Amino acid sequence: MKVARHTLVSDGRTDANLIPIINWTLKHAAGIELSEGVQAELWRLPEKPKSITQRLVTAVDLYPCEVLFVHRDAEKESPRVRFDEIRDAFEKAAIQLSCQSLSH
Repeated sequence: MKVARHTLVSDGRTDANLIPIINWTLKHAAGIELSEGVQAELWRLPEKPKSITQRLVTAVDLYPCEVLFVHRDAEKESPRVRFDEIRDAFEKAAIQLSCQSLSH
């Protein structure tokens, strides 16, 4: 049985409504039989990560997963700008996470 844990990094609390949609999509489009999704509740932290890169690193640290989803509000930006922003943050986060795993 294919099982996937996934974490959603988003802009706000109401974005948790995306979890059932992600679960459905993983089941029907990716053949994942069971998925367990959580929203990274980073707003609850005493020191909130500021950059998107830090939000991704913190989310993976606190909410281990096989798949990490990012939802960003457009806020007057074009989809291309948001895509580039998220891709850049993923690349930087991957470097930080690999350096962390090497130091443990």
